[in-house]
Amino acid sequence: MIHALLIITQDGIGHVVHDEGMGINFTLFSGMLMSLNKFLTQIFGKEHLYREIELGRYTLLLKDTDKGLWVCIHDVSDNMELMYSKLDDLVKLLERKVDFEKELKAAIELDDKTKKKIESIINVKVVPQALQSFIDKEIKWLSEGRMINIILENVYLVSLEGGIAASWEKETKPDLPISYACLNMLKSVPNKSDLKIEFSSRHEAGTEEWRLRRIGNSEFFLFIRAVMNEGSKALFEILVDRIILGLENTLKKKGPAKQITEPSALLPTQKPLTILKERKEVASKKWDEIPKDEELIESLETLVQKVAKRIEHLSAIEELNEED
Repeated sequence: MIHALLIITQDGIGHVVHDEGMGINFTLFSGMLMSLNKFLTQIFGKEHLYREIELGRYTLLLKDTDKGLWVCIHDVSDNMELMYSKLDDLVKLLERKVDFEKELKAAIELDDKTKKKIESIINVKVVPQALQSFIDKEIKWLSEGRMINIILENVYLVSLEGGIAASWEKETKPDLPISYACLNMLKSVPNKSDLKIEFSSRHEAGTEEWRLRRIGNSEFFLFIRAVMNEGSKALFEILVDRIILGLENTLKKKGPAKQITEPSALLPTQKPLTILKERKEVASKKWDEIPKDEELIESLETLVQKVAKRIEHLSAIEELNEED
């Protein structure tokens, strides 16, 4: 989400276009940022059209033009390709509508039509509650014994701009390492439709699978992390495809989109991971029942001796038959 947009002119003075109430002293901020940008230009050169500076939960996206240095302050979790596109649209609009030959005020004055266009670019699309409801229904359906050796660990409904809109986890306390990993993936993915990202890693129960799937060509994604045995991966893919198709159909339904009011939920009770471990232990016990090397060699020697004696007996019978 874009929280502020300003331009720092060549005299080092900042002029605000949009401010969500960040409470920043833009006069002091602009002078410091202009100095920092000049320092970075001396080090890295002028060929860099964009610069990104991360400050805690915010990212400063800078774009240098002949009018000055444009500064967009947005959430650090926002998809960067989307932010580049939005900043480009805003800069093109403002450099066409604002008269930079005149002395600019601290807050740039704009007509109502231009303000509406800026709002349409900046505004974040509401994540429909219907998507959350559909995922919740699917999770409950799967937890009723329809999953074969598949245990859900984390499920997130994510937006390109705004981060995690709804989550389903095992504990009430958020799983911060996984949520941060999900947001980092979202931040760097290309802004294209039908995006699919898959990760697999070994797990004591078999395999751990991560899926990040875009819901059609919308700004919304589904992230699922699950643990399963190797034989259940094909079923897991079918289940993910089923959920994505249902979400796409949900988005196609017309009507006002209700906002999500309760973003966090607990995953339903699932078969504990120990069941999968126990199956491995049972398999291990069966393996222990197989004769060890020495026992196996003795058994083979006994079998060979028996076969040899049987062959001798058959040979003696054949000789007697030939004499007769």
